[in-house]
Amino acid sequence: MIYLGPHVSIASSVSLAPFRASQFGATGFALYTKNEKRWLAPPLTSETCEEFKQNLRSYNYTPESVLPHASYIINLASPKEDVREKSLITFFDEIKRVESLGLKYLNFHPGSHLNTDIKQACKLIAQALDQVLESGTTITPVLENAA
Repeated sequence: MIYLGPHVSIASSVSLAPFRASQFGATGFALYTKNEKRWLAPPLTSETCEEFKQNLRSYNYTPESVLPHASYIINLASPKEDVREKSLITFFDEIKRVESLGLKYLNFHPGSHLNTDIKQACKLIAQALDQVLESGTTITPVLENAA
């Protein structure tokens, strides 16, 4: 199945995203689960998650038709330990948010090697993905190449 649709706003509540996508006649959509320019955000409430799931069903979307996008500031390739640590914490927070919404995927950018050793950067990304896969998550990470 091919899904077509916009990246929709989560202004006021992430639970409104399915309605907003439906206004475009979309068969799928993308969204952020929080402000994409911040490291962390308050957890989603159980009420918000249930409203989101109900709205998915009401507007005929499935978890497979939604592609959440992780924060842009995540840099799993960073050679700077403090940045990488914050990135890992935020990446795992994003995964928890996506799981709580009942979704399947998390689209993310791997980050930048910051003009250092590209092979080491690839190892760092692979290590982060290993940690995700070993964590028992049900989420499938979707790696988006950077230009």
